[in-house]
Amino acid sequence: GTRIMKTKRSKDGKILEIDLSSPPVNALSSKDLHELASILNSIMVQASEDYDYSTDGDGDMRTCVVILSASGRGFNAGGDLKEIESFQNHVGIMRQCVASARACGSIANCAVPVIAAIQGYCIGFGNLIIWF
Repeated sequence: GTRIMKTKRSKDGKILEIDLSSPPVNALSSKDLHELASILNSIMVQASEDYDYSTDGDGDMRTCVVILSASGRGFNAGGDLKEIESFQNHVGIMRQCVASARACGSIANCAVPVIAAIQGYCIGFGNLIIWF
C-alpha cells in the first residue's frame, strides 16, 4: 500500500513534526524522500511571506521549526533496498540518490531550523541529514 508521511503540529502551529517511521527499520523509498522534500519546500514558501512570528492573535499556522522523528529501534536505515532491487541495473540506486539529494537540499535550504530527533541506528540518508 501507499504510505503517507505523518505530520503533526503543536497547538500554536509553530512546531511541525514529520514522522519518518517506516517499519520495520525505517527505510525510506524515493517517494518518501520526494514527499519529505515537498513538505519542507512548502514551508519555505510560507516563511517567505510577511508574517510577524511574535503574535499569535490571528491563529495563523506558521512553522518556526521542523522536527524529524521516527519510532522503533532506530532513526533511519537508509534507502529502501526492496525498492532499489525492484529496478534493473543501476536505476533503483539512481532513483534513491536523486531523491536523497532533493530531500537533503530541502533540509539545507529550509527557511526554518530542521531538527533530527535521532535515536538508535542512523544509516544512509539518516546519516546524510545530520550534516545539515
